[in-house]
Amino acid sequence: MVCCCYGSLLSSNWEEASVTEIIYPELSYVVQGIYMDVYRELQPGLREELYEEAMTRDLERERLSLDRQKPFPVFYKDTQVGLYYPDLIVADRILLELKAQPELTPLHVAQVISYLKVTGYKLGILMNFGGDWFEYRRIPNYVSDKVSIAPPEVPLRDDDGWLYPQLIHDLLGALYEVHRTLGPGFLHHVYRRATWAELQRRRRPVASVKRIEVTYRGELIGHQECRLLVVDDKVLVAAVALGSINEAERRKFKMYLKRLELQIGLLANFHDVSLQPEVIRVSKRNNEREN
Repeated sequence: MVCCCYGSLLSSNWEEASVTEIIYPELSYVVQGIYMDVYRELQPGLREELYEEAMTRDLERERLSLDRQKPFPVFYKDTQVGLYYPDLIVADRILLELKAQPELTPLHVAQVISYLKVTGYKLGILMNFGGDWFEYRRIPNYVSDKVSIAPPEVPLRDDDGWLYPQLIHDLLGALYEVHRTLGPGFLHHVYRRATWAELQRRRRPVASVKRIEVTYRGELIGHQECRLLVVDDKVLVAAVALGSINEAERRKFKMYLKRLELQIGLLANFHDVSLQPEVIRVSKRNNEREN
């Protein structure tokens, strides 16, 4: 596993966001007051959608223009790779991101930074209804310009089972570039399409695999839906956004490798503030034995 993390940068920027000059001070004050009213009245323990509904009603009582789940195109460089639907946009100025979690984390802040990049708004407000007390963070858009991820320093060697060290090295660079550009917070397909676009930019032959054949005793019995990429007819790539990668996910990825008759792949999880792609191999003998 290779890891690249900008948690330290994010922590310092989070602190800076909390002490910087307030953007839209009057509107922010109204939003904060409504948040505190909703928190006091409803208390923690409810679904996030209920807090959103309560916030919406109070914002409308203040006669503020409001957009709920307004779609914004997500671009990876010059390619649209998906849509993002923010919780609330107030007065076409402030993006509101609502959480109902035990506490806010750097990941939540990173997600808002990603969303500000997409929408172009100057200010995001992150508010939590699930904690023991008020948690309210103003996150100005210029913070996102200070977050960067250095390219991974990946040694070129095949004694760790990489099989195609130069190709794997290049693919890792592409995956880190996607994570650096988009940040966390989006759905699987956004990262998969962005990975496709980045590989095309690098002139790497890439094919999309949407389903695989399943045979039993040499006979086709059906198909398994999947969303995978095969690069240079050699390496399988799965771009996902999961809370964590567990052993079941690894077993499934190995199953895809075997059924596609490939020996090595990259399982890349874009969910967190750090990208930790895993290089996974299956032996050629196992493939031959199962065919």
